Amino acid sequence: MHLRSLLHYLFLIGLLYSAGGLHAQPPTYAFLHLNIQQGLAGNHVSSILQDSKGFLWIASTALQRFDGNNFNTIAEFDHLPGSVFYDDICLMEDHHNRIWIGTPQNIRRYDPVTGQVKVVPLHFNPTSSRELQCEQLLCDSKGLIWATSEEGLLRYNAAKDVMEPAPMIPESVRRQMNSAMLEDTAGNLWLSGSHGIYVLDHVRHQLYSAQYNPEHLPVLHLNNSVRKFYIDRHQRLWIASRNNMVYCYDLHRKQLDSVLLHAPEMNGGRGANLRAFDVMEDNAGTVWLATQAGMFGIPAHTLEATLRITGNNESEQGLYYDNEINCFFSTSDGQRWIGTDRGISVLGLQTPGLQAWSERTVFPHTTLRLPQSEVTDMLQTPTGDIYLAYWGQGVRRLDAGMNLLQQMVYGLHPEKDLPNHASKVWSLAAFQGKVLMGQENGELSVYNPLTHSFDAHYHPRVFDDQALLNIYPESDTAVWIGLYKKGLGLWNPQQQQFYNYHQLNDQFKGPLSVLDIVPEGSHYLWLATNDGGLVLWDKARAGRVRSVLFKGADSNVVNNVLCLYRTSDSSLLAGTDHGLFMYNTRRDVWQQVKTGGHVFEEWVLHMQRHGNGVWLTTPYGFYTYRWAENQLEMYQQNDDIIDNNRRTRRRILPLQDGHLLVGASNFVVSLLPAMLQPAPPPPDVTITGLRALDSTILFEADLLEDKPVPLTARQNSINISFRSIHYNRARLRYAYKLEGLDENWSENNQVPTARYTNLSPGMYTFKVKASNTAGTYSDHVTMLKIYIHPAFWQTWWFRALCGMAVVGVIFSFMRYRIHRVQKQAKRRAEFQQQISQSEMKALRAQMNPHFIFNALNSIQLFMMKNQMEQALAYLGRFARLIRDVLDHSQLNTLPLSKELKMLENYMELEKLRFADQFQYSISISPALDPDFIEIPSMILQPFVENAIWHGLLHKKEMGILRINFEKKDKHLLCIIQDNGIGRERSAAIKQQGGETHHSRGLQITRDRLSLYNSRFNVEASFEILDLKSPTGDNLGTQVNIWIPMEE
Repeated sequence: MHLRSLLHYLFLIGLLYSAGGLHAQPPTYAFLHLNIQQGLAGNHVSSILQDSKGFLWIASTALQRFDGNNFNTIAEFDHLPGSVFYDDICLMEDHHNRIWIGTPQNIRRYDPVTGQVKVVPLHFNPTSSRELQCEQLLCDSKGLIWATSEEGLLRYNAAKDVMEPAPMIPESVRRQMNSAMLEDTAGNLWLSGSHGIYVLDHVRHQLYSAQYNPEHLPVLHLNNSVRKFYIDRHQRLWIASRNNMVYCYDLHRKQLDSVLLHAPEMNGGRGANLRAFDVMEDNAGTVWLATQAGMFGIPAHTLEATLRITGNNESEQGLYYDNEINCFFSTSDGQRWIGTDRGISVLGLQTPGLQAWSERTVFPHTTLRLPQSEVTDMLQTPTGDIYLAYWGQGVRRLDAGMNLLQQMVYGLHPEKDLPNHASKVWSLAAFQGKVLMGQENGELSVYNPLTHSFDAHYHPRVFDDQALLNIYPESDTAVWIGLYKKGLGLWNPQQQQFYNYHQLNDQFKGPLSVLDIVPEGSHYLWLATNDGGLVLWDKARAGRVRSVLFKGADSNVVNNVLCLYRTSDSSLLAGTDHGLFMYNTRRDVWQQVKTGGHVFEEWVLHMQRHGNGVWLTTPYGFYTYRWAENQLEMYQQNDDIIDNNRRTRRRILPLQDGHLLVGASNFVVSLLPAMLQPAPPPPDVTITGLRALDSTILFEADLLEDKPVPLTARQNSINISFRSIHYNRARLRYAYKLEGLDENWSENNQVPTARYTNLSPGMYTFKVKASNTAGTYSDHVTMLKIYIHPAFWQTWWFRALCGMAVVGVIFSFMRYRIHRVQKQAKRRAEFQQQISQSEMKALRAQMNPHFIFNALNSIQLFMMKNQMEQALAYLGRFARLIRDVLDHSQLNTLPLSKELKMLENYMELEKLRFADQFQYSISISPALDPDFIEIPSMILQPFVENAIWHGLLHKKEMGILRINFEKKDKHLLCIIQDNGIGRERSAAIKQQGGETHHSRGLQITRDRLSLYNSRFNVEASFEILDLKSPTGDNLGTQVNIWIPMEE
């Protein structure tokens, strides 16, 4: 069921007292209605909720989701088909975007990812003979879910997916917590008991009550049950109790006050105090309370219910209910949705400083009322009187304070009544202290404000009974008149002559309406016409000088100009049915107004000066445009200024007291410009559907987890639907693109749907954003990732098989030749291998004497010191080490385990020599098997030797040497780290000692690795790092040796 057409008629008439001379009238409120006829499952609405995406959830006889256009039924609540029994349902959204549904029978949960409704089990045996009667659900700031019910306070156990009795509260107290519940801004949980109020602190450890009230809070001494808690913007806690009393508790000042809701007409006129069922606050700060006798309003900063809206089921704009108002809800865009036993009544956003004047307005000291008809023109005379022209309802005269003084309609008394039998007045103008009234059927009336009567009525034959759309008094002898279909007319008041310039229609060869007139010097007029564009008219020659036809963004001709405004001596601003055009009258060039990078294409109904810009109205909004900055600003409203999408007059009249008066379809509004608020950005766009071919694709889970939605190769034609979900009548445009396909954004001003066909396999990201007619975009871009899997013939393995087949054919053809080349290469490789092995053996021959020389020096040093036991121990270990070296001398590589065995023998030798001056450790990653890892033989020993001799030898404290083996990708990483004095200090010590010997160990190792890499076509390497503290002190040296591992 599409409801946008209904939402276009939603408007607020409202509210506040405003400064500047207008008399404050009692507020008048108008409602839009939704019921079974518009798609509701039932008229008894017990709960309304707006989720984080903007959807409205409505509980009646079913749970329905509403997006502003369509109702989608999620779950049914009816006991029996056609039953007149209605359940009270409560709704709540948790932090996972799931909708919780409290019913008299159980607690249910709707998961938007799966689209399923599930009953949440109870983890206890109910003790009440009644049903569960879930009263309220709440998800607190920590994500915990609470429920009040006939079984008392319950809490959701997410681990077990059950509802269980709330812990930390005495059972006797918990059982009576079966009503209202609320979390305040400090995180405290307010709970209603059967005979009082409880507060559970933000850490959920301490329960405060009348029995435990260390801060002496007066609110805890209320001895009754609470139907509803509500906190307003001033941090006042409103308490709708069940004893026909409403309390207001100031959370900052700790002050408790009470408010009576009194209905004097009840009980046969004796009056009655009423119980409140729900509470809400509007954007003006008024707190509203729902009762069985309508809505009571408490204005901001007061404690008196001075406002009241009673039910009126007969009025098209009344508040509908039979017995009671069930619930309130304020949407994100400021509307108030009121659930009753007759559906939903919607009250729009209240505009501060705005007053409305309609057929329902009661004026003091008169029985006259304004008509329920379209306002066609408005005028304020120098005396302050205001004239309102109506389609089919004549003219109304009001004073400067908007008090209705006189009505002028068709009648038989020429001095008091209009001559037009239909009372259709199109235009008003001030002329020589009189008021000119242009009517249907070519009639012109002259009204005298001093005598409050008409001086004359004219019905010139030359106007051919056509409506006077516009009146421009130029001088005492020339009053120009724009006619419907008959072009341009003229009235000479001194000669009492009327003229019609048929030349204009003749030149355009058809009927032409003149909608606005602006002078160009003393000889010309600019005419805004409905079919001829902008026309420059020569008054003296009675002929057209120039015609200007604009072109819109779609290159179509724009010939319907509705209004004009002169911005300078050489520039005209033209309002058309395709937006605004700035026209340079001297250079005869024009440019269409753009805002936010987009062409402004609204149907401009009227323009009026506003400082360095103009006010302008369209069927969808109220704007200001400043041409110097090219800035277009849209103002926040529902339907209180622009109330429908009819492309008819919406006049703007600046009043002498600073207000603006705006005419609408059946009312006028006065407003203070300074009180208007710029329209906020549209809500972020929500992806509402994804279809591939004829299948609906579930995408919610992937969207929440930011994963791509997987599609098969056959599902490469997709249809994505989306909406910026809002409930006012703002007109939006959408921009979207599919990354991976589109380079630029595409715009969609009609149906919010994007369609793509024959997409290639791969990853795509759909992006969409919304903007209002002023070019303001939504805060965030909505994204949906999509991955289309390739068909088997598009996969890499299929292509690889095809490639292999081609390669196989070529290989078979070239095999013999390749075989010969391989044989020659093999001979060369064997020869090169023999040379490499000879070079490596020569290097090892250099290495072994180098090591032996150092070892013998150590033995000599022990003997010189007469340390025979150490010398013998050293000699024994040296013998075993020499034997291992000789056993492996012919091998290029050996297992890591054997290399470590030799390395341990060497380090033990050095420990004996330095009298345990250092400690060492060897660690091997569990991911490595040392028996099956081959490394170049004796490759680690030179680095260990350098660490001991040049790093640890000169260290006074205990030296530490660590050798670690890790697997990094396809390499063995050996880390040799010492906490010695570092390379810089070691070099300095050598220089001070006059040593001239240069160690060859590292150079030999570098040469060996080079040959190893060349021989086995690998990349073995090492690097030496100096370890520094943050202050620059030496912490030792680290050597990283990278050796490729064979598969």
